[in-house]
Amino acid sequence: MQSFQNRVQKWMNACFGEAVSADKLERGDRYLEETFELLQSVGYPRERIRALEDYVYSRPVGDPPQEAGGVMVTLAAFCEPHDLDMHVAGENELVSCWGKIEKIRAKQATKPHGSALPIAVSPPPQSHVAALDRVIEAAREVIASASDTYKKRNGHLASFEDDSGEKCWIVPFDAFEGLRSAVAALAATATEDGASIVDENGNTGWVIP
Repeated sequence: MQSFQNRVQKWMNACFGEAVSADKLERGDRYLEETFELLQSVGYPRERIRALEDYVYSRPVGDPPQEAGGVMVTLAAFCEPHDLDMHVAGENELVSCWGKIEKIRAKQATKPHGSALPIAVSPPPQSHVAALDRVIEAAREVIASASDTYKKRNGHLASFEDDSGEKCWIVPFDAFEGLRSAVAALAATATEDGASIVDENGNTGWVIP
């Protein structure tokens, strides 16, 4: 019996052809996408991804065969506490893929050229860009006007501290209200427009950068 990798490659060539199958960059895109989807499915916190991304890319480049082995070992270790059988899941997915070749080809045909994303995303509307610029400007004003002391009526400087003794930043009322207003306007704009995105099932959503 052929190995699982060879059988997957047979399906890839049948579905996409040799050129797409051999596209190393796109294969990396889809591998990363599936990794994120697996983590998302078990409730993995999104905020941990960026920390690990920065950590990995700050280190020396690894050896591909060793790193591929690491992927296999860590996937097996990941599946065990989540009550998943990686071999059964892989075989089931390959069977499913053979039954969806036309649907997968149609999705591939609409994929934007040169993009890591599997579907097209429209650019954010100008109203959203303007609202985001307003938030950034208001945040800069808050930072520029913040102080850790204030002048009392007798001319002496004083400060505020929380219950732990840590000093608090003091921000002028107008600067803070300006930021609050800008954030509210941005939220309203995001609700009204944003960047449209359509998935493979035709469902429309919004992507706010």
